Order: sequence, then structure tokens, then C-alpha cells
Amino acid sequence: MHTHTPAEWTGFLLLGAAGSAVWSGLFLLVVDAEVTDFDPRPAVRRAIAVVGPPVRRAVAVTHQEAVHAGHAVNRSIGACVLAARHARRDAAWTAAALLMLLTAPSGGIR
Repeated sequence: MHTHTPAEWTGFLLLGAAGSAVWSGLFLLVVDAEVTDFDPRPAVRRAIAVVGPPVRRAVAVTHQEAVHAGHAVNRSIGACVLAARHARRDAAWTAAALLMLLTAPSGGIR
């Protein structure tokens, strides 16, 4: 018969407490939330207003680079979707051609 040590019991209780804390924290965060509560733009505007013009330019350049990176990701996703569609189409044509070969009469045409 296996008996549990006090360290195992403590670890189990702490794991349960941590799990309930995580789930209750997420629940309390989302239960009475508006979509605008998760919008970081007002806080970013306030932070930029506090700092000087060189930092504002750096933030603007960083933002523009992030926008360009997002557009590049969107183009990559579009190219992958198009390649997948073409691959599916080519696979369908290949399957149809193989089925035609399999269903052809083996005795020849009279």
C-alpha cells in the first residue's frame, strides 16, 4: 500500500490552488468586459504623449514596420492558400485520369 508524503499532499493542494486562481482570474477578466477594455491604443497614445519627439518618431517607424510585416504575412497566407487550391485541383485531375485508365476496357475497341 502506497502512502503519500506531506510534500506530495502540499504539491497537490498548491497545484489545485494555482489552477483555480488561473481560471478564476480569466473568468473575472472576461465576465464583465467590453471590447474596448482590450483595446491598447488609448494607453499607447497616453504613453507616446508623455515622451519626446524622437521617441514618437521611433514608435511611428516601428508601427509602420509592423504594418508592413502584417501585409507580408497576409500575402504569404494568400500565396499558400492559392498553392493549396492548385495542388488540390491538380490532384483531382490526376485522380480522374487514373480512374479513366482503370475503367478502360481491356479487350480493346471493336
